Amino acid sequence: MPAEERRERIAATVEDRGFVHIGELSKSLGISRVTDRGGGTVRPLQHFLVNPLGTGILEQINADTAFLGCDGVHPCRGFTNLNLPEAELKQVMIRSSARWIMVTDGSKVGRVELAPLCELDDADLLITGASADRQTVQDCRDAGLDVEVAEEI
Repeated sequence: MPAEERRERIAATVEDRGFVHIGELSKSLGISRVTDRGGGTVRPLQHFLVNPLGTGILEQINADTAFLGCDGVHPCRGFTNLNLPEAELKQVMIRSSARWIMVTDGSKVGRVELAPLCELDDADLLITGASADRQTVQDCRDAGLDVEVAEEI
């Protein structure tokens, strides 16, 4: 990488309630950890708050339906995620929702990632893409998961 394109990573804490501001600061300055005044850490690329404040907020709500994403769906290992702080928030959201739907692209069906989210039959529905392996989709259905495969337009 040319020297003019390299950026030093800055070890700093930024306190701001505006996630847009935080996102811009983290991109332009290369800040890797950003916190909210309440004690949560903001994931700058995704613009959302993780622990400790993120879980506390989600534990206090009651959602009718939650739509969640994941990085892995496996007939035996269930739903999984790459990132541990995200997985913890998703687990809380699952508990706070009367109904929840997992949404992921077809390439994630059959994969197992680092952090378990829940068992397949805990979900109300999986919506995935047409690129999902057909046998794995059938194996997930056989394991008790309702699966809708979206057709490409």
